[in-house]
Amino acid sequence: MLNHVVLLSFKESTTEEVIADITTSLTALAPKIPTVRNFSVNADLGLAEGNSQMIIMAEFDDLAGYELYRDHPAHQLVIKEKIMAELSHRAAVQYSS
Repeated sequence: MLNHVVLLSFKESTTEEVIADITTSLTALAPKIPTVRNFSVNADLGLAEGNSQMIIMAEFDDLAGYELYRDHPAHQLVIKEKIMAELSHRAAVQYSS
């Protein structure tokens, strides 16, 4: 299993409505990409200052499945049209389990 975890931090000007729209757009990706085994998008609860505001977790059978997701046009469109204009910081890790 290949796991992909992303933490997103948004600009101070990013509204909760925009974050909700990004969440909806990301969640809609999983059914469009057949190699996604498990997928979740969650907002931070705001319990500690300095936390990222969103976590994305995805599971794939293998590297090829992850690469299909990573490069999928629908995924790239969400990144380009929804995330990039609001992003202040991104961190990611991929690991096997």
